[in-house]
Amino acid sequence: MKEKGNHWDLFTKKLVGENHPEEEIQLREWMLEAENRRLSEIIGSIKLSYDAEEAIQVKEDIFKKTFHKIFSSNAPKTTRIPGRKFFLSIAAGMALLTGITALFLLLKNSGSDSQLVVITCPSGISTILLPDSSSVTLNAGSTLKYPAGFNKKSRRVSLEGEAFFDVKKYRSHPFIISTESMNFKVLGTTFNISAYPRDKELIVSLLSGSIEVNDKLNLRSLVLHPDEGLTFNTETSEMKLATIDSEYVTGWIKGNLLFKKSPFSLICNMLGRKFGYQFEIRRTGLENKIFTGKFTNNETLPQILDIIKVNESFSY
Repeated sequence: MKEKGNHWDLFTKKLVGENHPEEEIQLREWMLEAENRRLSEIIGSIKLSYDAEEAIQVKEDIFKKTFHKIFSSNAPKTTRIPGRKFFLSIAAGMALLTGITALFLLLKNSGSDSQLVVITCPSGISTILLPDSSSVTLNAGSTLKYPAGFNKKSRRVSLEGEAFFDVKKYRSHPFIISTESMNFKVLGTTFNISAYPRDKELIVSLLSGSIEVNDKLNLRSLVLHPDEGLTFNTETSEMKLATIDSEYVTGWIKGNLLFKKSPFSLICNMLGRKFGYQFEIRRTGLENKIFTGKFTNNETLPQILDIIKVNESFSY
């Protein structure tokens, strides 16, 4: 595909119906070339479900602010297109066309005018910039959702998976994060949350600022301070506070695999997300064995498993 970068503006205009006739002809001729026909099919399937004013808002607040932020070098080879209930935004169209890791969607609830921006990171690592200038880095297998009306005065997001947040401070407008088990309230701070559904523990680690942690029933509340971490067992509801090691907290952002005194079951979940595999532990007791390790040289999955099994023999 040649000169793809020269056609982003034309693609965007086509999605919102702003192309001039001569631009439409130029884009159509380019897309009729043999190597670009697949793009034509994808473009034809992309539709916007909102009026012109909303389209402009999406274009300005999402596309312009985040398009250059969401690319990852670990892009998947294929991207699955969601069902009919989802409406692809401009950035989602760009994601499909280039096969990048992050996928933007607009979800319109049945019988409601409310809309959600849905950002999924099926593999690799993706960083986005929110409309209030806060940044979020998503790990593989993570999803972030926030209202289309997200702004400096109303800042609420929900997270499934792992993300590193760098939240801009607006003293009178806290930043609220919801997960399946807990809620978090912050002003301006940097912190990491790991809240994967398959993991037995939710872990929040604070690097700077402060963060208020509340369980879903608002029965327990506490405030974390820098270099503190909270582990919440989703099965027993037990909470544990501990001092964190920032290297292990943020290592995944650089593509490293770091774990410290972690059970083998959790390590398998980490490996599964990183390499796209599912693990079945058949040896009783192995899932609870504790390991510490650092893998910072792009080791392969077999290399990692071979090193781990030096301390605890198993086959795979």
